[in-house]
Amino acid sequence: MQKKSMNIGLIFPNKDRRYKTVHLGLASIVAYARLQHKNVSFRVLDTRVADRKTTREFFNSRFDLVGITVFSPVYQEVFNIFQKIKQKDPRVSVCLGGPYVTTIMQDIFLEIHAEYAVYGEGEYTFSQLLSYLKGEESIENIEGLMYRNGSDEIITTRPRKRIKNLDRLPIPAYDIFPMEKYPIHRLVTSRGCQYACAWCNSISIWENGYYSMSPEKMIEEVEFVLTNYGRKTFVFGDNTFNTDLQRLEDFCDLLLERNLKIFWSASVRADNLTHELTRKMKRTGCYNVSVGIESANNRILEKIGKKTSIEKISEGIEMLKSAGIEIMAQYVI
Repeated sequence: MQKKSMNIGLIFPNKDRRYKTVHLGLASIVAYARLQHKNVSFRVLDTRVADRKTTREFFNSRFDLVGITVFSPVYQEVFNIFQKIKQKDPRVSVCLGGPYVTTIMQDIFLEIHAEYAVYGEGEYTFSQLLSYLKGEESIENIEGLMYRNGSDEIITTRPRKRIKNLDRLPIPAYDIFPMEKYPIHRLVTSRGCQYACAWCNSISIWENGYYSMSPEKMIEEVEFVLTNYGRKTFVFGDNTFNTDLQRLEDFCDLLLERNLKIFWSASVRADNLTHELTRKMKRTGCYNVSVGIESANNRILEKIGKKTSIEKISEGIEMLKSAGIEIMAQYVI
């Protein structure tokens, strides 16, 4: 007997954000879900790039589930979108996800009365939620999920273990986005951070542990995007692109070996560089890096857990400048 097909709507609320970028989290959960669910179709609305016609057609469509990703700067937009969905069709279930959900957990339900919320990494959890909606899975067995039970209580299942081997995840489903509308190619090749700076929320989202793609997998994703969507500037959205110096050097070597002429940018720690590596980064097309300086006061750097000094940061910046790489300094004020 043929299984019932499902239509899933996904929304990236970011209409007031500065930059137009693909939401790789949504692209990744769709890519994984497609491997498990051949009879499920997905449609994404990016409110930053969608025109009025596209937006109207999306909200007039019939979905079995609508997923909304939540960042703190766009919370009000998320709330308004949720209200609009429920006004259109109160029967449609809504699933929330994203970093803000993982940060505040059950408090996300205080104002937004969604049926489900995914916390932590979403690929496996969201796919299992689709299995539950198809009658193939018990909701109590789905790790990393919050949901309303029959008594309208919020139930939180046990946390899901981190995905350690990122190479096993499929290439993100870029095809669900209007790729021609994005001025850059955005890739994220690692998750988590080895540091725990007091002002940064990374550790509450990713907990402890840093996991990364292999250099070969990084190159595979770069080549895939180039082949399918043309040449644009690449921006690597990793928390710290040079956490593993050997990985970064191997990635640069593969770019040179395969003659992949790209322009790219990333966020790096200035205290974890070498002259040889910065020159190699420049040769492979690195034109710009963001460096988190945070403060020019060593006592402040120590108190916020930065685990570095102005002297070490200055030394790394001189290496980058010597290599001809533009630097964007970032501070906490």
